[in-house]
Amino acid sequence: MRSSLILGTFLGLQLLVSCEPSIRVIMDGKVAEVPSSQPTLIWNYDQPVLRSGESIPFAFSNGTSGYTTNANGIGTFDPNTLIYSVPLNQPPLAHPISATDGAGMNGINTVKIAGFQVGERIDFPLSFGEQNFVTSSATLANGNIFISSIVGDSPGWERWVINKTSDIGSTWTQVDHYAPHEEGESHPLAMIAKNNDLYVCGYQWEYGSPIYSSEWIIRKTSDGGSTWTTVDQYGNVPGADHICFDIDLHEASGTLFAVGYDGIGALVKQSVDDGATWTVIGSFPAIEFFSSIKISPSGVIWAISKESELWKGTFSLGTWNWVNQGPILSGIINYGLYQLRGDLEIVSETEAYYSGNNGRWSIAKTMDGGASWTIVYSGPANSGGQDIKILSSGDLVATGFFETAVRSFVILQSPDNGSTWNIEYQNNTVEKQGVTITPANDGSIMVFGTFRDTPNQIINVRSVDNGLSWGDRGIVYFKQNFWTIGK
Repeated sequence: MRSSLILGTFLGLQLLVSCEPSIRVIMDGKVAEVPSSQPTLIWNYDQPVLRSGESIPFAFSNGTSGYTTNANGIGTFDPNTLIYSVPLNQPPLAHPISATDGAGMNGINTVKIAGFQVGERIDFPLSFGEQNFVTSSATLANGNIFISSIVGDSPGWERWVINKTSDIGSTWTQVDHYAPHEEGESHPLAMIAKNNDLYVCGYQWEYGSPIYSSEWIIRKTSDGGSTWTTVDQYGNVPGADHICFDIDLHEASGTLFAVGYDGIGALVKQSVDDGATWTVIGSFPAIEFFSSIKISPSGVIWAISKESELWKGTFSLGTWNWVNQGPILSGIINYGLYQLRGDLEIVSETEAYYSGNNGRWSIAKTMDGGASWTIVYSGPANSGGQDIKILSSGDLVATGFFETAVRSFVILQSPDNGSTWNIEYQNNTVEKQGVTITPANDGSIMVFGTFRDTPNQIINVRSVDNGLSWGDRGIVYFKQNFWTIGK
């Protein structure tokens, strides 16, 4: 479905071809002769789509300085900067503009004016059946908590949204609505905090792109979400998907690591300079992808494959060395939750836990560094698990869903290193599912889930007693864009 709302029909250029080798272009009622053999300026954007009040910087790959420009009566076209600006409240129109360089070479382009600009954002339950599916959460050193979600906007595309709370979930502010392509999608899948920096990874794709099916994306903010920078945009195989599934931090060294899929197989990348540059340190064509990563206290990489295998990476003598420790769960890990495949939590170099779904919610534990695993929790049929965290108290908390008469949001708690698990929260009033856990800086725990059906928004609950009881913190709504003729 197209992601722009178009009123009326664009007025196209009228082209009249005579018997002579030239084209007669009608512009504002005037006829200009452009011989077909004469070279023309090559524009960096061909027939761009702009809304009223927007601007676009043009450039020419074959032009020389000393340009003259013609906006043909609508908007402005600066001959020095080559920036064309659409007037406010301009109705929809396909508008021709032109330029001539210092050597006399001409160029004609069409700006498709959609005629709208962003108006107000309001909080409301969506009405098109769109989703607001939470995918991850993180807490900064200053106490700000962030959640990522995949939303469905009114044209039908899925978009990347980040929300922030500075008061432990009482109020929320949307700080990023990342939609790089007007027709296409962007999906955030994981996030990690480094002091007061936040990194979010996922992927984006453009409808009809001749280059990539999707691109691996990592975005960063250092000012609480006021500004964002895409620090890694990766796609090395034309026509193939590239997805960043998970991201983690080695606290001692400050090194960032990310895993996913590079169009051929599983991929591991690292950054040693706060995300400014990213280097491939592991490529595995025989593995479909890595879906989860955690870094041990000593800096050993633990990466989980689609096939539930644990791969460990150690750095020695300037080289990363990789060992397949074998499967954690039997069979392929299922998508228990939308585009998510479980999570890993490392306690020490020897002790770790994995929560996932191989037909039912399963939690596995290792006490020998991943060489062997024991299932310490097995949920009912068709259940699914996602996040798991060890608290400062030593208690474990995990979240997922049970597939009962309706799908229910479930939180489990273990006070004894995974030996026993108790259901401390279960909400099945409307179909819901638990997704992600983050400890707050005041010692409480936040767990976020999503309504599976209407109203398809984010529910969050909080515990102040290490997961033994939970209080409802309300709903985080997606703030939709409305398009208006003026502000």
